[in-house]
Amino acid sequence: MYILLQVKLYTKQGSLKYQTDCAPNNGYYMVPVYDRGEYILKVEPPPGWTFGMYDCAYVHNLCINLLVCL
Repeated sequence: MYILLQVKLYTKQGSLKYQTDCAPNNGYYMVPVYDRGEYILKVEPPPGWTFGMYDCAYVHNLCINLLVCL
């Protein structure tokens, strides 16, 4: 079921930087981020599926705390 989900990383300006599928057994995903900055992370269902808060996106300011990036 998880394999049907798409995880997409966008810049704050809305450009798609990366997209991936979730692992089929547990929904795990990895998104490589090489540049510091603010990003929008969206989990998108396949056509016909809906999430309660589908229009919400998560804005992350990555690597403010440099210890997280080590």
